[in-house]
Amino acid sequence: MPQPTAQSPFAIPLFRRIWSANIISQFGTLIQSVGAAWMMLQLGGTNTQVALVQASVTMPILLLALFAGALADNYSRRMVMLCCQLAMFIASVALCIVAWTGLLTPWILLGFTFTIGCGLAINAPSWQANVGDIVPRGTIASAVAMNSLGFNIARSVGPALGGMIVAAAGAAAAFTLNALSYLPLMAVLVTWKQEKAPPRLKEGLGTAMAAGVRYVAMSPPVRTVLGRALLVGLAASSIPSLLPLVAHDLLGGEATTFGFLSGGFGVGAVCGALATRHLRARLSSETTVRLALTSLIIGGVMVSQSRFLPLSIFALLFTGTGWILAIATMNVTVQMSVPRWIVGRALSLFQMFVFGSMAFGSFAAGRLSEQLGVANAILIMSAVQSISLLAGLFLRLPKTDD
Repeated sequence: MPQPTAQSPFAIPLFRRIWSANIISQFGTLIQSVGAAWMMLQLGGTNTQVALVQASVTMPILLLALFAGALADNYSRRMVMLCCQLAMFIASVALCIVAWTGLLTPWILLGFTFTIGCGLAINAPSWQANVGDIVPRGTIASAVAMNSLGFNIARSVGPALGGMIVAAAGAAAAFTLNALSYLPLMAVLVTWKQEKAPPRLKEGLGTAMAAGVRYVAMSPPVRTVLGRALLVGLAASSIPSLLPLVAHDLLGGEATTFGFLSGGFGVGAVCGALATRHLRARLSSETTVRLALTSLIIGGVMVSQSRFLPLSIFALLFTGTGWILAIATMNVTVQMSVPRWIVGRALSLFQMFVFGSMAFGSFAAGRLSEQLGVANAILIMSAVQSISLLAGLFLRLPKTDD
């Protein structure tokens, strides 16, 4: 864990505890993701169904993000997070039972991953908005980057570990570990003695959701970020959604190969998270995102052409770095562009645009891979990513104070 300093969010004990428990939960989520994606192949799912494993996790964000943001701005964020963790724990236990009894089918598996995705979608705005309540404003950017770092520390190791667990004990064992991983974070949330929150404007959820949409619609900086996020997410979805097929079809590998590929993406994302703060100090948000998108395009082209595992892992370093640099930079831009009373809804709309476009992009990538092959599908989506790079000439990200 990074050493706390006066300028670090790790100087705050509560942030440290939640951050550490989150890493454990994220390890479980990523191990479960490997198990679900590989189980879909073992169940004989089509390329589109394999890609829909990723889409089933991101689609709930499109459907529920605004509702989740309204909850985050109007109710106890700690209680929202606790209820979400409990619901995901129950769904994960049910998935374990179905998997161990051999009753899983492709559509039942997608149903469970969609249900868990709903919990993640409702939880995310409360957690992200809580960052600004837990740490001082001057460290929000660092806290966002450290959250990304925590996730990608898990992502750099968790998928490889998940691949080995699936290869040795089966996907059901991976699902079981995921269920257990919710317990530490639930314990932190139960024992968190939250200070009395400042009074908030209480609104009905419908009114709050409408107010969030109106505010964002009238905010040129946030509208610009959302437009860019839509383009980035649409094309970036091809790599994570098709990665099981890259492992199986392009490299001829098994579950461990898929795990190592996912780990390569995660290591790249760790590099991106570590670089975010330093790049923000030296470059504008727009320049940082352009570098990120260039990295995504280069990595995508390399992955599509590689038939050699080490080269594919090297290429995924580029895609992981580019992905987290782009998303973290736009996340911070949104947080710095809106007042605290509506930050949950603004972040939820940001997530809706990013992950909603990823869900549609995953489906499109799966269909393209069925018609034209996995390699050509990734090449086409890399070409689409170049459009988001060119869009920076017309939709420049706003400048914000750190």
